[in-house]
Amino acid sequence: MAVTQQLVRMSRERADELSTSAAALDALAGFQAAPPADHLDLDWAAIGLLKLAETQPSDVRAAIEQTLHGTARVALGAHPDIYSDVRILSAGEVQRVSESLMRVHSEAVVSVVPDDAREAARFFQIAEFIGNPKAYFQRHLQALLDFVHEAAARRLAIVTWDE
Repeated sequence: MAVTQQLVRMSRERADELSTSAAALDALAGFQAAPPADHLDLDWAAIGLLKLAETQPSDVRAAIEQTLHGTARVALGAHPDIYSDVRILSAGEVQRVSESLMRVHSEAVVSVVPDDAREAARFFQIAEFIGNPKAYFQRHLQALLDFVHEAAARRLAIVTWDE
């Protein structure tokens, strides 16, 4: 089973429950902690998005890293379906990150990705890539950008974990 990265938009108060309530952690792992539209499944794209972030200016790189890793732990991965700490990017941090990401154009960022799947696998230092690497990363990067901007507009935090 592949480990995938999950993100959810929620209030800080709701996120704080994750450190004190097993039921809240169960709801998070079961994708019941927020409406479906507030969840983002990045599949295994996070590792590639971090690699692509290395090609960006330092503030954009930091914004992508902070979005994917959060800046503070809100819960330990004490759940059978959660394989990492549950981390948060506060609503204020989401605002700042969103501003940095406003000038990112996903098509331009993924232009460095090789078209050939074997070359893309080497570029991302993974065993193999199946499918269209540019389309895969462009779709996931754009989804991440849209997700962050929506969270900022609604003044929500972003919680992230590996499933």
